[in-house]
Amino acid sequence: MGKALGKFKRQLLGTKGYRGNKTPFVSLVERGGRVRSTMMKRVTGNNLKNVLNQNVEVSSTIMTDDFVGYKKVTANFQLHEAVT
Repeated sequence: MGKALGKFKRQLLGTKGYRGNKTPFVSLVERGGRVRSTMMKRVTGNNLKNVLNQNVEVSSTIMTDDFVGYKKVTANFQLHEAVT
């Protein structure tokens, strides 16, 4: 049973992450609790950059997890901090 389950996981994950039936989305959370969520076909650097540019002032501090892909996306903003 273990080998079959491992093979199934590899088929789902492949080399580019999860490919199941989940809808990807991004949520922007402002201090004070306001949230803006956006659904996307794919979460890519360009899509993230567009959402940030449309919703966040360039003088803002961007806080994300430590995913390396956020570095380029947040380059135009005043400060980017990674929460680990």
